[in-house]
Amino acid sequence: MRAATRLLLGLLFAAGAAAGAAAGDDPKDAKPVPPEPTVERLHGLRVDMVVPKAKPEAGYSFLVFFHGRSQAGKEFAVKLAPFADRGFIVACPSSSKADWIVPEMEAVKSIAKELCEKYEVPREKRHVAGMWTGTEGVPLVAFDEELGCRTATWIDGGWGGGSVAKWAKDELSGLFLWGPREGPSRAENFRKASSLLADRVKSSLARGDEPEPGLGRGRKEDPEFPLKLLPFWGYFMESMEGRFAAGYDLSSDWKDDLEKGKADMAEKKAGGFVYVYAAKPEKDEWERTRALQNEVLLDRTVRHFADQLVAVKIEKGKAKDLMDAAKVTETPAIIVYKKGGKEILKSIGGEISAKALVPLLRAVAADQDIPK
Repeated sequence: MRAATRLLLGLLFAAGAAAGAAAGDDPKDAKPVPPEPTVERLHGLRVDMVVPKAKPEAGYSFLVFFHGRSQAGKEFAVKLAPFADRGFIVACPSSSKADWIVPEMEAVKSIAKELCEKYEVPREKRHVAGMWTGTEGVPLVAFDEELGCRTATWIDGGWGGGSVAKWAKDELSGLFLWGPREGPSRAENFRKASSLLADRVKSSLARGDEPEPGLGRGRKEDPEFPLKLLPFWGYFMESMEGRFAAGYDLSSDWKDDLEKGKADMAEKKAGGFVYVYAAKPEKDEWERTRALQNEVLLDRTVRHFADQLVAVKIEKGKAKDLMDAAKVTETPAIIVYKKGGKEILKSIGGEISAKALVPLLRAVAADQDIPK
């Protein structure tokens, strides 16, 4: 059963990567079967770990994970094993009882520091996450200046506020994910937590799985891990590390055919936008494309409006007529369509900032309120 689960998760992760990748990008080569977890005893806790079969040229990435009540680290080592194919060491400690106590959370911080030192993980490639009640331990690790995590992820759990280290404003990014049975009220709480964190860290995003019919779970029921969001979560962590491949972008559910995209806009009576990129950008174009994918398209306000629109992604060599029609000459480029998809509203190319992109997307979004 464990092998079947790992195979399914590996295929899901690889499919998510391939869906957003351009031809020749490394993410398309993700292996379908991740390595088997191993077990260590560190600082008094059982730690289920997944380690890549070979050390990447750029060095290891590291993720430490807090499980929730009625859960254990071993089940998440299996769920998160596909990250090993992207160079991640994944460490999943287990608490001694149902919920984490402060000494155990402190032990997890020590475990993270020890493993990062052992495997020579650079500061910019360190990450922490937790699920459900395990999210209580996330701030303790995430805001530790010595450890210096690049991302912190709350899964099916929120953040109630509190002090945040000053260094986090320049280095740390927060992500709130939730599964398909969390329901609208919980989802709204997670969004509020993301908003609360947003002004205190470099960036903060919230993204939920598609809700299941029936809207939510009972108070005594365990939450559901958002498996479908696993590829996006991995992409987010990699982007915050600075990893980049032109055209490999999981910020939106991209369509790769303009006519199908326009047909979708017409059917939904929605606006849309097209991202035109060069598969092999050079010099300044490379840096502009990297900034757009790693920063602008993951900006919280950009995401608020972009998620309401039909998104299309096309390589520059296939977009000459479109670029001529939009009167844009530089890539990367964003071409925004009016609701219904019949007309181009406006285009922007070259160096694209979130400040410049937000008004264009907002103009064709259904909800035009700026997120608080």
